Amino acid sequence: MRTICVRAIYTDGPHLEGETGCDFCVIQNNVQIHQWTAKLSPHNTVFQAENLAMKEALNWANSKGISTSIWSDSESALRAISSFKSSNPLIEETQALLQNPLMQLNWIKALVGFLGNEAADNLGKQATKEGTHLHL
Repeated sequence: MRTICVRAIYTDGPHLEGETGCDFCVIQNNVQIHQWTAKLSPHNTVFQAENLAMKEALNWANSKGISTSIWSDSESALRAISSFKSSNPLIEETQALLQNPLMQLNWIKALVGFLGNEAADNLGKQATKEGTHLHL
């Protein structure tokens, strides 16, 4: 297994068997040091879940005052966040959090053997079944 940097955050937002979850996990020196999960309503989309996971990861990193790279396998969510204008409140909130120059969003190919990406994938699957319920 590989990690991309000393401290990295990996996000996921799966929709499995009619359920939607989202999560992030923090990997430091090949060890998972923190995780967050939520179970969303079944009507929530993967796009919403992926964006919420990135927003919550940014909130967590900002609250700790750390610089980090946040990795997502959702190209559509990353494109929406990097666009100049959005009418989506979740995207706007995420964009505002990215004003911190210590934060960086990156794309990672899904399931490519990175410890953090696989951990986030497993957490996401778990979140669809037993995560803390969160309403968007």
